Amino acid sequence: MSEAPPGLDADYFDGWYANMASSQAVDEITQRHLGLQPHLLSTSLLGWDGIAAVVTALRLPPGGVLVDLACGRAGEVEVHERPDWSDRERAMWEEAVALDPGGDPALQSLHNEGVRVLEGFDLMRRLMVTATAPGLRPLA
Repeated sequence: MSEAPPGLDADYFDGWYANMASSQAVDEITQRHLGLQPHLLSTSLLGWDGIAAVVTALRLPPGGVLVDLACGRAGEVEVHERPDWSDRERAMWEEAVALDPGGDPALQSLHNEGVRVLEGFDLMRRLMVTATAPGLRPLA
């Protein structure tokens, strides 16, 4: 197993999520930029339209539950570019970098993460991938 880059170890992410859980301001920033409904709090950076696209692609029934484990091996993969998802995420990080966190540890964490993310943001792409196991028909 490879080591995490400096500063991106388990302690870093434990602190990040602990800080995020305590701030309504962070929730408001992510909801506004990702287009999330007011009752939906997310630790992801996928916007409401992205969530809807994933639910549609997976044919999730009303009341169904979506769990993204981000692992596995697919047989047939189809990639869908989603530049609008990246645009929303960039706007959120730009606001986070521009804000004055004052004494709020959650806003400070959001600000610091925004600085880190934007340094390499143009090297990343947001996309949706659907996949099926070998021998199965892909999703329409």
